[in-house]
Amino acid sequence: MKTVGGNAFLGCNSIKSVVIPESVTELCDNAFYSCMGMTDITIPKGVTTFGNHCVGYYYNSRTRYTILDNFTIHGDEGSEAQKYAEYNKITFAQIETELINNSYPLTVRDYIDLGDSFDVRGVATGGTAPYTYAYYYKKKTDTLWVTAKDYSTTTSVAIKPNVATEYNVCIKVKDSTGTIVKKYLNFKVTAVSKLANTSTISAISISLGNSITAKGAATGGTAPYKYAYFYKKKTDTKWVIAKDYSTATSVAIKPNMAKDYDICVKVKDSTGTVAKKYFTASVTK
Repeated sequence: MKTVGGNAFLGCNSIKSVVIPESVTELCDNAFYSCMGMTDITIPKGVTTFGNHCVGYYYNSRTRYTILDNFTIHGDEGSEAQKYAEYNKITFAQIETELINNSYPLTVRDYIDLGDSFDVRGVATGGTAPYTYAYYYKKKTDTLWVTAKDYSTTTSVAIKPNVATEYNVCIKVKDSTGTIVKKYLNFKVTAVSKLANTSTISAISISLGNSITAKGAATGGTAPYKYAYFYKKKTDTKWVIAKDYSTATSVAIKPNMAKDYDICVKVKDSTGTVAKKYFTASVTK
């Protein structure tokens, strides 16, 4: 529902209290006109259009439109509901909501490699804005917290531990009344091993006209990996590119002369680190 139509609840005297749904954006003319038993209504900030005498009035034979006694509009500070109440001289009360800490990790994984950072964002709703945020972390086995950033309006922080272990993170949100709500997160730091090229070739000797399959493989470093394949006659100095960097994990190399050949497979990880591995193969008639 987006609109409460004109005269929708006209004269419904049994209504005492109303909460308008978040989906509604408009209260039309006389929507809740002359609901004599009504004492209050809660209007979300999404309601931006208010019709004439849509709420808070009843029919009086002398003045026709009269403000209900002891009637209150509940809404958000600065909202159109507050403006409507003030313009029509109707009692307005700000909605008091519980401060909620909605902070979350910006790093999509719950683990990082040693040397990387675990990024978090401070977010809050409810309470009384404006908010300030504080960020702390510690090793899971420790008792003392390290301050990554003390209270400020900063909404994101990068935490970069120097030890491979499990960590706790605490994000505190404080509103303008001094109310504090905490949110805890966890992540692991794993040690990164050195990039190792474990590529292989299918044979070290072939007959002319056949091919050698070079297979790219790697361990360590930081995945994903890319592979490049090169070869040359042993007596040459310039390498021939069989296949440049890609995710292809194998390529067929078919020499055209009966000679000894050098083969080189390069592996590059996501940080740009490159590891090479060389092979020698003989091609006979």
